[in-house]
Amino acid sequence: MLTNSMMIARRFSSHTAAILLSSTYDSMCMSAVTIPHRCYMRPTTSPLLQSKKRYRETSQQSTVAGDAVNPLTKPSSVDKGALHLVSVPIGNLKDFSLRSLEVLRQVDYIVCINRQASRHLLELVDIDCSGKLIHYRPNGNDKLIEMLKGGRSMALLAPSGTPCIGDGGGDLVREMLQGGVRVTSVPGPSAVISALSVSGAMTKTEGPFHFGGTLPEKSGSRLRQLKHAAALGCPCVFYEYPRRLLHVLTDICRVMPKRVVSIVHEVTKVHESLHRDTADKLLIYYSRSEMLRLISRGQIVVVIDGADGMEEVLDGETMTSRDELYHRLVTRELDAAGGDPWSASKMVALSLSLPHGTVLAGYNQHEGDLARASSERSAQQEAAVVPMRAKTSRKERLRRLRIKRRERLIQKIEERQELIRMSAALPAFQK
Repeated sequence: MLTNSMMIARRFSSHTAAILLSSTYDSMCMSAVTIPHRCYMRPTTSPLLQSKKRYRETSQQSTVAGDAVNPLTKPSSVDKGALHLVSVPIGNLKDFSLRSLEVLRQVDYIVCINRQASRHLLELVDIDCSGKLIHYRPNGNDKLIEMLKGGRSMALLAPSGTPCIGDGGGDLVREMLQGGVRVTSVPGPSAVISALSVSGAMTKTEGPFHFGGTLPEKSGSRLRQLKHAAALGCPCVFYEYPRRLLHVLTDICRVMPKRVVSIVHEVTKVHESLHRDTADKLLIYYSRSEMLRLISRGQIVVVIDGADGMEEVLDGETMTSRDELYHRLVTRELDAAGGDPWSASKMVALSLSLPHGTVLAGYNQHEGDLARASSERSAQQEAAVVPMRAKTSRKERLRRLRIKRRERLIQKIEERQELIRMSAALPAFQK
């Protein structure tokens, strides 16, 4: 049969003959009863080739099945009966994580500290929150625990950033844990960590930092907290309002004027800014009206560097005015300027980018204040001597008066004794 096919193939062209030969051979192979396994299988002894083959087969299967194996698009379900602490952006919507968006879409209820801000944020990312928002109230924790134990799922949402860091919600989490409810974290942006990282305050690979929340409104309480932070010696982070920035910087200067401070404004937002310098120079910088106007709105994070071991923490009563700050800076440069206040103030003005007249006027003003305070103290000391003299003369008068009274009493006693003797001798004279 093979011979006849070859004879026929010689009569046709080479191309036609090849096709005919191939088809004839295929029919012979298909009609064979037994074909050895090694005849059609390509043997290989390389594990690398076998692994590549398995990888290609797995890739083809995943392509057919879709993107189910992709961890970024893999569907997942939110745990029921659990409270999810969801972090939200602090200024840039692109900081939303895929997991936080998925949790917010799938939970049954969303507990929000600021309902209006949370609703606006969820609408921006196209999350339907109708009938899901619950305004957080500290006295309603028991009802939320009952809902979670009933199989509901809940998410706790802060106005911005990570919940329970610088805002409410910590009491709710504590009561959830005490009630046996599972609490999970959906991590994300945090103004504390962002400001601390961009400020450069964490120079050590290991070491603590202190987060003090928002500083108190009253200056006395604020000074006590700043003294405590200065004594720690580690970087300290505080939230602050723009309207109080000058007061806070003044108090920082009263406690630690040479400590390096970073003012982080509108972190992750369009007008994000960072100004890092010593506390006394920052006070002068933000004292300008145009600089303070730039940060009149928004959020501010104050990062205070840790102590360098050579710093002296002041008692909080040495820095009271901007003129005193000028006086300190000029006094420090007097030796380099040969004892001339004019040259020293010129050097300070150049280093601070301020008008020379402003620095010199502040130095002279505080110098006059010190002179007046010295004269007032001298006058007070002299005035205190006069009451002391008056008090001494009064004591002397009382002593003399007591002496006179004693002398008068002795005289009366002697006169009485003389009268008694005369009365006893009178009958003898009458006889």
